[in-house]
Amino acid sequence: MNHNTTTQIIAVANQKGGTGKTTTVVNLGAALAQEGYKVLLLDLDPQASLTFHLGAHHHATSPILEVFEGNKALSDRFLKRENMTLSPADHSLSNVEEYLLQSESREYHLKKSLDSVVSEYDYILMDCGPTLSMLTINALVASNQVLIPLELEVLSLHGLSKMAETIFNVKEIHNSTLKVLGVLPVMVDMRRNVTSEVLDFLKDNFGFPLFPSIGVDVRVVESPSFGQSVVQYAPSSAVTIAYKNLATMVIKSTPTAHHY
Repeated sequence: MNHNTTTQIIAVANQKGGTGKTTTVVNLGAALAQEGYKVLLLDLDPQASLTFHLGAHHHATSPILEVFEGNKALSDRFLKRENMTLSPADHSLSNVEEYLLQSESREYHLKKSLDSVVSEYDYILMDCGPTLSMLTINALVASNQVLIPLELEVLSLHGLSKMAETIFNVKEIHNSTLKVLGVLPVMVDMRRNVTSEVLDFLKDNFGFPLFPSIGVDVRVVESPSFGQSVVQYAPSSAVTIAYKNLATMVIKSTPTAHHY
């Protein structure tokens, strides 16, 4: 089965760690699900932050390595969380890299695994690890779009340059239809001078769409303790409203199959 052209597959990626990728996947996913869209979240980070965030780390599923080896279907691993479907990470994810490096068509394994489920979802969001691994390459090859969360700090700009280079290379060789959905400034504190300086530099030097910033909110830090998105944990908070606005913008910029 070919990928359903109306399913939006979005890799949430940045080659720098600590940039809010997991928080973005959880809360954008939760906001989309609240709008009635069918959402699948994939945890592709060996640190399994997405799995921990949604309280799924104690729930046994078949090892993800078996999916990449072709011995299990991706759907065998699915769990339900907040009207979303989650494919959790597990300890075998660190072995996937080694398996892929020795495998033929190593960049296309995830795309092939998604083929059997892609038509069932409107949005598939992938939480990628902070390194340029074969897993991240697999995510970019399988995706329509890349969303890049970014802290507004000088070091982040170097990470963004590396990410742009990676996206360009994947487009050239493996996935000509890959697009950058946008850059999402996260944990933004406008009281710091560096924040507006980095924001101006971003606008002047990168041709990527720029989403409105997500601010700093202690409830974002608290919500994983309850295994919840902040959208569910603090529904009236400013950060929840910001993620819902992001979801609205994503919906407008990505043609999807259906709304329920």
